[in-house]
Amino acid sequence: MQSCEPTPSEQAGLECDLSAMRSLVEGLLESCGDGILLVDSDGTIRQANESFAAMLGMRPEDLAGKKSYDLGPLLGEFVSTTGEQVILDQSYCDYQTERIEQLQNMLDSGRGIIDGWDFYAYHRDGRVVPLDLTVSIRTGSAGGSVTSARDLTRKKQAEDALQRAYQFRSRFFTNITHALRTPLTLAIGPMESLLREEAGPVSPVQREQMELSLRNARQLLRLINRLLDLSRIDSGRRDVVLVEKDMQNLVGAVVDSFRFIAQKKNIALEFNPGSGIPFALVDPVKMEKSLFNIIGNAFKFTPNGSIRVALDFVREPDIPRYAHETVIGSATRPEILAAAGPGCIRIGVTDTGIGISEQELHGVFARFHQGSAPADVSDSGTGIGLAHTREIVELMGGCITAASAPGRGSTFALYLPAGSGRAAAVLDDSVDQAALRVQTDIEMADVFSAEDTCPEHISGEKPLVLVLDDNPDVRTYITMMLRDTYDFMTARNGVEGLERMHEHRPDVILCDIMMPAMDGHEFLRQVRQNPDWQDISFIFITARADTEMKVEGLEMGADDYIVKPFSSIELLARLKSLLRIRSLQQRTTAQAQTIDSLTSKLQDKYAYGSIIGSSAPMRKLYQTLESIRDSDATVLITGETGTGKELVANAIHYNSPRRNKTLISVNCGAIPRELMEREFFGHVKGAYTGAVNTKKGYFAEADGGTLFLDEIAEMDRDMQVKLLRVLERGEMARVGDSRPIRVDVRLIAATNRDLHKEVREGRFREDLYYRIYVLPLRLPPLRERSGDIALLIEHFLKRMNEKTGKNIGRLPERDLQLFLNYSYPGNVRELEHILERYCLLGRSAENLFAPPAAPQGPTTDFPLDELLASSNPLKAAAQKARLHAEKDIIQHVLQVCNNDFPEAARMLNIGLSSLYRKLKEIQ
Repeated sequence: MQSCEPTPSEQAGLECDLSAMRSLVEGLLESCGDGILLVDSDGTIRQANESFAAMLGMRPEDLAGKKSYDLGPLLGEFVSTTGEQVILDQSYCDYQTERIEQLQNMLDSGRGIIDGWDFYAYHRDGRVVPLDLTVSIRTGSAGGSVTSARDLTRKKQAEDALQRAYQFRSRFFTNITHALRTPLTLAIGPMESLLREEAGPVSPVQREQMELSLRNARQLLRLINRLLDLSRIDSGRRDVVLVEKDMQNLVGAVVDSFRFIAQKKNIALEFNPGSGIPFALVDPVKMEKSLFNIIGNAFKFTPNGSIRVALDFVREPDIPRYAHETVIGSATRPEILAAAGPGCIRIGVTDTGIGISEQELHGVFARFHQGSAPADVSDSGTGIGLAHTREIVELMGGCITAASAPGRGSTFALYLPAGSGRAAAVLDDSVDQAALRVQTDIEMADVFSAEDTCPEHISGEKPLVLVLDDNPDVRTYITMMLRDTYDFMTARNGVEGLERMHEHRPDVILCDIMMPAMDGHEFLRQVRQNPDWQDISFIFITARADTEMKVEGLEMGADDYIVKPFSSIELLARLKSLLRIRSLQQRTTAQAQTIDSLTSKLQDKYAYGSIIGSSAPMRKLYQTLESIRDSDATVLITGETGTGKELVANAIHYNSPRRNKTLISVNCGAIPRELMEREFFGHVKGAYTGAVNTKKGYFAEADGGTLFLDEIAEMDRDMQVKLLRVLERGEMARVGDSRPIRVDVRLIAATNRDLHKEVREGRFREDLYYRIYVLPLRLPPLRERSGDIALLIEHFLKRMNEKTGKNIGRLPERDLQLFLNYSYPGNVRELEHILERYCLLGRSAENLFAPPAAPQGPTTDFPLDELLASSNPLKAAAQKARLHAEKDIIQHVLQVCNNDFPEAARMLNIGLSSLYRKLKEIQ
């Protein structure tokens, strides 16, 4: 029987593996960011990692062997690492005892986990550390538990700081709203007195301005009152005084307050007071505020139609009637109120207004939530009113619901607990039950808004300003400022603004940014995309002064920003400044256009396309080109090499009716004779060996356009015959194809030869000559238009500057004279090349112009026999003698000047070109 005991080598291997696993586990413990504590089943700490020990300001070995229940206190008063004073009372002791018992039960059962164990542990310095523990049971022979810990010091510090900031914010809102109410009240009172004309008559303009100020001051006071109420709720001051109220009287009084505005807006207002309605436990003032807000909202978002206010007593069986209503953000529900006691009271406000989408509906009761109002509603609100109403109703033990459908209206319902139902239980019987406690004019300030009209005044005698703002009061305020100095027109949003601009073009636009339908940024983009409106001055009006928004608008093309609030002095100064700048820009643009026009006219005198020249021969050429620009006839261009025949061909094509079609240029002298037919007419696939594809020819490529045949005299006679056939019939045949193809091509031909002489000597077909000799153009050589040399030099220098990126200045006068006096046998092309060499070789004219070599000495030979053989020997002798004399003196002067030709010409009192000509004659 074999032994199961491991051999020494196996034993060593197992110990090695065990050591490796132990090292791995310890490494994992130390790499963990949370504190880890291993505890035996008897509560003895077996091991702690560095993170756990660091939380307590200790080392891991300081904790090993201690009991886990000695890590922290159960009772007493201590300073926490958060900095606060911590009192651990009996409730904390009971909590820890409960958790320890739970842990013991887990140890007995061998499974389980405790999560979120709040525990204060001792720190080395005597303070206590708040920890969040998670404890789980270890399985195996050793047993015990594993505890992970997180230090809550920073979290609690952050929570405390946030709580202090929250408390400070509440105190700030309370203080600031109290501080604002007094000056606003003092502003509203005197304006009301003035409007009642207690201090004397008020003019219509003054009344309009005071009503505008009073209306907005009341709106601001209402907003401040709401903020104050919210801050009181936030601070925990639930200062509601619940009394039993007759809701029929209270609701009826509020509804009656809206009768006037309903008549003014042509809205049918209905109140259904119900029957058998018991008294309700409410705070009268806060209840009135809530009703004013709910009914006022209905008026704001109902442009026309009806509003119905209904009062019902709801018991539990009646709840299914209102199942479609949505309760948002409230723990109290209508069915709970209806089931409790005698039931509940429902106040429903139903309108036929614009309605609310399902997505928006869930946010209407959230603080500072602003819905996306449609284009015909100017004010989407501050996002305070409904939130304030919900919180007030909840303070009175009730709840609020909403039901809506876009375009079909909304229903808001307030559910309130019913009172005892005993009329004798009213606690404030000293006050008339029908009287309102709140300030009606304040609560209805945003309902009594200005009529949403778009005033305009356009006389045509003043600069016209377009004002865009969705707030009618802002439009009124700005037009009050403008009426004495400017014409004006107004719009509610960008869509209306574009409509106004199509009717009248404004000089300046004043535009709000946040508007329904089309906001200010989109409106600006539309304006700047229209070429007719791009120069209109544009000013943004905004309540936000942040730099990012300003930069965005300016980058989109706005000229200026005005931040609300602004004064009439600032607005009028900005308008005046922009109009002055725009006037200067328009004047500058007009001057630039005038300069461009004059420059264009001046250039037209000296150029046609890329052809440069102002001499008499060139002006005659321009006249000819202008006269044939609408013609489709064949043109024959003749002239020496380098005179610009291809430039003229281009000018003819791009000034003709065919300018949008193709111009094909062909040098006939560069095509081998055997390839001419293929190149001109093309070929079909398989027409000859190697014709693997069908190819278009020059005529097919130029179909509808122009074909320019340079050096046409180089074309052989066989090809001339085929060319003549195309010109006469307007059709051609590709090589290898018997079917003719119609082509519509205008022909321009050019040559530097005398074609008439070529015809006489049999090298050019006479019939083709007369076929292309329809509109002949002769280009003069440069020596016949020497007055153009300076213009050409200026043109070529400018082109070289653009090509090289350098700044090559004008030629010195001495060098310019050399250029002017040379005969240029190579014409314009030679001039360009000489000028390029001149610039590349350091702007030196030396050796650029090579004159004919002068004889080395005077000659005395005189051909007497030749003179005697002439018809008039004496006259011939005189001419010969003059030539010899001129030759001798020229040679002598050249020797004296060391072959300095300009100096020799000066000494001989003749031009440099005349000197060159005489040297040719005496060679």
